[in-house]
Amino acid sequence: MNKYPIKLGQCPIVETIFEVKFTPNCPDEVVFGVLFQAISPVLKGCNLVPLPILQIPSEIRKNDPNLINQPHYHLIKDNLVVGIGPRTLFFSNREPYKGWNEFKRFVIQLLEAATQVKVISSVNQTGLRYINVIESPLFSVSNLVVSINEQPLTPDTTASIHTEIKKGDKVVILQLNNSVEISLNNKPVRTVSMIDIGIACNQVMSVDTFAKKLDSILEESHDLEKQTFYDLLLGSYIDAMSPIYT
Repeated sequence: MNKYPIKLGQCPIVETIFEVKFTPNCPDEVVFGVLFQAISPVLKGCNLVPLPILQIPSEIRKNDPNLINQPHYHLIKDNLVVGIGPRTLFFSNREPYKGWNEFKRFVIQLLEAATQVKVISSVNQTGLRYINVIESPLFSVSNLVVSINEQPLTPDTTASIHTEIKKGDKVVILQLNNSVEISLNNKPVRTVSMIDIGIACNQVMSVDTFAKKLDSILEESHDLEKQTFYDLLLGSYIDAMSPIYT
């Protein structure tokens, strides 16, 4: 039997994102048009949504480190979203989660189209991110132990934790929130705990090298995210989510 389940019958995933930050080989103003023409035929029937960042003057967007890698447009089809910016592409599967194999096919198919038009000079960073919500307080269902001067932190005293863990050539970015109010798919607001796991790879590579390594980057990032998620939670809580191992 595998150590980790292949899926959970009660899936806690509310969004999965794969992001690529890149250096373009043409002016910022040209990038969107070229990438849109490449991607939109693959994502047939998508809706184009301009984002509020476009209301900010271009010189400010180009020089603000908090804005330079933000998408300017969303392409939306059902619960799939593609974000396009002058230096970023991201691919999102919002709830319900389609499963890793289908999400991976979606990412590869669209990135193959994007890299073939040669608007990307080099890839600077990739990131795979899973956002999960659970109904129980984190400290009661996790293996997490945090203390200050030998005094453990508790749900009553700790609202959120952010930490980054180096794992070889990747970084695990772990954000835990013990009490968050959310409303998904027009459902009533509810209070949940949030487990946000990001896997960043900061390796700079040519677009051709990236295309060759994309499958392995995705698989390695996914394996590390999955390991982090399951190692964080108590086995008894995983069992309560109806795990499937084969």
